[in-house]
Amino acid sequence: MTEEDQRDTPLMGSTSTDETPEPKGRTSGRTPSDPALKKALKMRRATRLMVVQALYQVDKIGTRPHLVEEHFFEKPCATYFFEKGILGDRAYFQELVMGVTSHQETLDETISPFLAEGWRMDRLETILRAILRAGTYELAHHFDVPVPLLINEYVSLARDFFDGREPKFVNAVLDKVATHVRPIANESNPSSKSDFPA
Repeated sequence: MTEEDQRDTPLMGSTSTDETPEPKGRTSGRTPSDPALKKALKMRRATRLMVVQALYQVDKIGTRPHLVEEHFFEKPCATYFFEKGILGDRAYFQELVMGVTSHQETLDETISPFLAEGWRMDRLETILRAILRAGTYELAHHFDVPVPLLINEYVSLARDFFDGREPKFVNAVLDKVATHVRPIANESNPSSKSDFPA
């Protein structure tokens, strides 16, 4: 994606409502045939969806990070997600939300050089910032998940919320971030991987 493409992408501003945005619909993608692995993978995907929405609340509404977990895992919000078949991993949710919020300045400094010239994080849609921050955090801290899988997960999340060029934008930015935070040695070192699903 060229810098010109980034400039033409409708990414600026934020939604006029303070309500947490809901995804248009889940994208299934490819899932493994093993039932246990498939279930774990689905839970990770659901957790990332919840994390992005939680980060939106923290950024847009000002919800305190340590309170947002209760909002998403206690009634009535938990019931809402349960009814939609979205079952998240609470420990993973907590790690990502607290990790992103506590490292937000560093994450933004990591992402910013890979935006088009003249662009800033605060010019992006709130939900798009959440996707980029969460994706960058995982790329920098979860070496057990291969880069292509992580990027695919966050591109899929972007597709859940946007119909335009945003998914391509997320793909382009996270791909550049990955080359910065993931040395080649980490990708080729078997000891840095695990069988845990993305």
